[in-house]
Amino acid sequence: MKKTKITGIILAGGKSSRMGRDKGLIELNNKPLINYTIEALKPYCDQILISSNSKEYKSLGYPVYEDKIKNCGPMGGIYSSLLHSFTLKNMVLSCDMPLISTELIRYVLDKSLEGKLSLPIHGANFIEPLCAVYPLEAIPFLEKFIKEGKLKLIDLVNSIPTEQIRIDASHHFYHSDLFLNINRPGDLERASRLLQK
Repeated sequence: MKKTKITGIILAGGKSSRMGRDKGLIELNNKPLINYTIEALKPYCDQILISSNSKEYKSLGYPVYEDKIKNCGPMGGIYSSLLHSFTLKNMVLSCDMPLISTELIRYVLDKSLEGKLSLPIHGANFIEPLCAVYPLEAIPFLEKFIKEGKLKLIDLVNSIPTEQIRIDASHHFYHSDLFLNINRPGDLERASRLLQK
């Protein structure tokens, strides 16, 4: 796999009401959450973009793009970032999933298909649209959904060509907390314990 053909897009959103500040800047084991995301993407992405309406992320040295259309959640961030991408495949990863490993990223990229939204599926058919490969072909669909006020990514998943990539215990990198989202202080403590194992 040539990394020049992959753009990494980090969704760093805005302020989390439950955490009290930008989630990506919250420290986990003395490191901002977003750094875990950068480290997971870096081996396979030659270009990394950060989707955020906060200028604080510019200090990381990567391009930061604000939402072209405001208040559209992750869908708006993905849409705006894809407009700045020059690669057919774009690995989108939320900044609040610090347990995502480089092995998972590699596997998802290897199994992804050009022209399709390729995303992991695990457990009782849980899908992960915030750890997925988005093709540039998704741009007009995202734009249409945003204009219609349909902002749930599951609606997009059900409307465009997708490739579901099964992740389970047969993969050496899998564990039940692999896709853990940091939404509350308790999640931060849980992730901290798991990273120290």
